[in-house]
Amino acid sequence: MDEKKVSYLKLVNSPTPDEQVIPTQLSDTLRNMMGLLALPGLWVGRSGQAILKLTFEAIERTLPIRFIYSEVQLEPNSSYASLMWNRQLESGEQLAAWQTTLNDFKHLPMQEAKPYTLVLRGEQLQLIKLRLGYGPTGGTIWFGSEKPDFPTLTDLAFIRAAITLAGTGILTARAQQEAERANRAKDEFMAILGHELRNPLAPIMMSLDILKIKNKGDLPNELHIIDRQAKHLAQLVDDLLDISRITAGKTTLKNELVDLNDVLARAIENCTPLLNEKRHHFSKSLSAEHPHFVRGDAYRLIQIFSNLLNNAAKFMSEGGHIYVSSMPSGNMIEITIQDQGPGIPAELLPNIFNMFEQGRQTLERSQGGLGIGLSVVKSLVELHRGRVQVESVEGHGAKFSVLLPVAHDAGPTAVIAEKAVHTVSPKKILLVDDNVDAVQTLAEYLELIGYVTATATHPNDALVLMPEFDPDIVILDIGLPGMTGYELATLIRKNARQAPFMIALTGYGQQKDIAMSQQAGFDIHLTKPIALEALEAALSNLDQQLT
Repeated sequence: MDEKKVSYLKLVNSPTPDEQVIPTQLSDTLRNMMGLLALPGLWVGRSGQAILKLTFEAIERTLPIRFIYSEVQLEPNSSYASLMWNRQLESGEQLAAWQTTLNDFKHLPMQEAKPYTLVLRGEQLQLIKLRLGYGPTGGTIWFGSEKPDFPTLTDLAFIRAAITLAGTGILTARAQQEAERANRAKDEFMAILGHELRNPLAPIMMSLDILKIKNKGDLPNELHIIDRQAKHLAQLVDDLLDISRITAGKTTLKNELVDLNDVLARAIENCTPLLNEKRHHFSKSLSAEHPHFVRGDAYRLIQIFSNLLNNAAKFMSEGGHIYVSSMPSGNMIEITIQDQGPGIPAELLPNIFNMFEQGRQTLERSQGGLGIGLSVVKSLVELHRGRVQVESVEGHGAKFSVLLPVAHDAGPTAVIAEKAVHTVSPKKILLVDDNVDAVQTLAEYLELIGYVTATATHPNDALVLMPEFDPDIVILDIGLPGMTGYELATLIRKNARQAPFMIALTGYGQQKDIAMSQQAGFDIHLTKPIALEALEAALSNLDQQLT
């Protein structure tokens, strides 16, 4: 064997004189550091105060710490002080008793991380001062120990690592709190935006409906244009508010057995005016033999297919063709909507369901929209445990397919309210809305279909009218001057000889608004601008209860 090779093998396999076992102290330090790294996992969703408390508890469990005092800006203009003594968190009167002692040392010119010997409550401690973080959320923390050699290098390294992690956690908690505040502010803004946009839309659309009734549907072309564009604007408002609710996870669905053929029939009916306007041809193949029942929310399903049909009709040149079909696909039912429009560019196709994606590509179009309609469709389909997909070649139209799970418990189906056409015995309705145009047009419409009305634009006027008019039904706006519609509804119910039915008719349509209406005693919550068939259906239901 080669002599050099033998020598090398001996060198590698023989222990060197310097080899030794890792000291127990170093092993403990490494273990403590590893335990420290697990702390951030406990901070998720916690406040800055909770993060500090957890950090201090971890430090005093690991090191011989008797005293921890902190003064920290957890948020701008919001100071927080905490004190731990003998493993106990001091607060209230206990903390107040420390004030004189704290004032004696916390203003001393102590250098950072340099130990000072001080007597606190009769005990001699080694005290160090450290900074926590930087900028508007920084602060100072004092640590005290009875050990004369405190802090050792490992003590100091451990404490610095702990408060560095805590500082990062506090910044994260603050960012999360600011995001939650911004989200709440956004929700409030969206609610106000919806209310303010819907308020002027309501009398515009109601006036057009009154003109249709008076003229038996025969209106000048200019009014038909106003009608279509007002409905288009109302749909944009609904889409905008829907996507806000969906992205915030605040959309809830009814769980009903729904006949998709009925849903598609209503969606087609909703889109008929646009189809007629653009002289499109329309055909469908909806077999009654195949499974066509799903579980979900009939209103939201109508919204899905109305949106897809409107898109197909809107972007096709006049005289195009739209074909709707349904067919089974395993445990799903597939509904396709195919058009002969301009198709979708290949580069846009992968992102077609992203919010605003389409809007950026179609700004030059007169009916380009906000680019959120397809995002709403995708979100609503997924809430129904389904999926939506698209196939398209630019210049050769597009085919959208919605796949929904088949319901195998088909029995009594959910009934989608038909348009109410009825005559009523004269019932008295009190209308309260500070929008004069809205309350007057609604009163005129209700009188046209047989109701007796009284109106008020201020809550106090409504309370004065109540005893004399004695209405069967009260329709209230929520955003009223002087008091809210919720408060007014409570007063009306309290003082009425016989409590009337209460309908909230408002621009506020979020889930929390509906819940507040129910808590205030409203029987029905309707959102402006209200479709006449929905209002008539609600009134018809109440009429039956009054009869």
